[in-house]
Amino acid sequence: MRRISIWLPTAILFLALALAGCGGGGSSSSPSGTVTLALTDAPGSSYDNVFITVRSVWFHLVDTAPYDNLVASGWVRINLPAPKTIDLLALRNGNISQDLLNEALPAGVYRQILLFLSPTEDAVVPGAAALGLQYNNEVDAGGARYPLRIPNAAQGIKLAGTFAVEEGKPLRLVIDFNVGNDVVELRRAAGLEYLLKPRMTYFDLAGVGAIRGTVDPASAADNTALFVVKAESLNGTDNAFHVIHRATFIDNTGNFILYPVRVPAGSASTTYDVVLRGRGYNSVIVKNVPVVRDTRPNGTGASAPTVIPGIDMQSKKAAVADYDPSITVSPTGAWVQFYQTLPGAGEKPYVIRFRHADPFTGRIDTFPLSPEDIWWGNYDNSAVSLTQVTPVEGTGAFLVAADAPQHERSAYRTVTTAAPSADFALTVSNPPGSRTVAGNLIVPLAGLDNGVVFIGHGGIVVDAKPLSAAQVALGTHPFPTFTVPGGLFGFYGLEAFAWQEGGTALAAGIPRLVDVRASDDFVDVLMVGIVP
Repeated sequence: MRRISIWLPTAILFLALALAGCGGGGSSSSPSGTVTLALTDAPGSSYDNVFITVRSVWFHLVDTAPYDNLVASGWVRINLPAPKTIDLLALRNGNISQDLLNEALPAGVYRQILLFLSPTEDAVVPGAAALGLQYNNEVDAGGARYPLRIPNAAQGIKLAGTFAVEEGKPLRLVIDFNVGNDVVELRRAAGLEYLLKPRMTYFDLAGVGAIRGTVDPASAADNTALFVVKAESLNGTDNAFHVIHRATFIDNTGNFILYPVRVPAGSASTTYDVVLRGRGYNSVIVKNVPVVRDTRPNGTGASAPTVIPGIDMQSKKAAVADYDPSITVSPTGAWVQFYQTLPGAGEKPYVIRFRHADPFTGRIDTFPLSPEDIWWGNYDNSAVSLTQVTPVEGTGAFLVAADAPQHERSAYRTVTTAAPSADFALTVSNPPGSRTVAGNLIVPLAGLDNGVVFIGHGGIVVDAKPLSAAQVALGTHPFPTFTVPGGLFGFYGLEAFAWQEGGTALAAGIPRLVDVRASDDFVDVLMVGIVP
């Protein structure tokens, strides 16, 4: 029997998505080009499989265009003939899925994509059933199957960026997932499940290149290391820190492929710094790795990749240290990055570790950090000479900062594996012009004593507030007020669910859309009982 968990009411979500799927695309008489769309994935993980089921893709010329279930002015909507179920873990190390769609799209410069998945809670679609799935979106780990929840599913997963569709010309796009970072474990009273918290981007395969490399076979065979390789560059706004552009894992033969890696428009090549990290190993940074644009039509593959000569990670073995204190971030949808800086003039912090907070509690608990120094060297196509150095932060020390969509990042804090501090909090600031979202929960059933209300944007949980027994009791009660960024992007989804601790009473709120682009908003959320 398929498990029903504490989540959105299936019938309500199905209705919202059915409405979302109504309507067609752009005018067939307008000039158009052909667009193909596929998926890829970044680092490895400890999961056996991570399945998602895609049902439709929407495109818009305006990056601030809202989506509201009933009115979707200006959206080009392409419904797949049948939902496609894809194992993201089969798409690592440069692999790309079969095309989700190959369609004519009206010519223009597009700035927004919405990816809609089949509801996790609905009856399993034929493609997923053929793979033996228990849920439309599912994580398989240790021989067990778990639901992969999609917050604000009726709003789709938003990808921002710019690509041009030209009349009569083909365009090949690839959406990049990152299972290693964006699948978040949720341990609740009802059992283990997972939530997709995506920070996705997409690539035009005519504007990318590739980096290949290897590590020694003994290190590659170390299944506990979970090596991750990242292509990083300066953030581009104030160039004060590095950001990750592409990440991958090392396979069991020692090989890794960073593909696709973006090359700026108008440039034949660019450079990235490559960071290698593994549990029980010193981190390695290879600077100034060149990436050459793939010049073949439509980006048909990784052409003439840059090759990093073999890195001997065994000689850089390190102790394994768990960072024990808990970090709490606010808002709860933020993520935390751990940086280290090479010594020398002009050096800026590199991302060594990345962690999402629990989207409902904002907590990050025990996890491993390297307690030793780092190695670095400049790229050389014959051999990379590496030198061991102590980072500016100190041996086993890291700068920590939190980020969240549309917010201003937190201040830095220094942590160390040698002398961990007590639990602490990181606050991501709301920008000027932020708005408040308030309202009531209308609860028509008794017996509930716990709950959570959360607000999301583009498929990501932005913030969540716990609900007390009094706030989910029979009657009408105000829920905690949210403060979120307003302005052009101030369009959110609000959801809630509640339960009886140790009992069987379950309820979920009918999803509400919140518009704080110009002013504060106030909404009432009707809770509906769920039959377990």
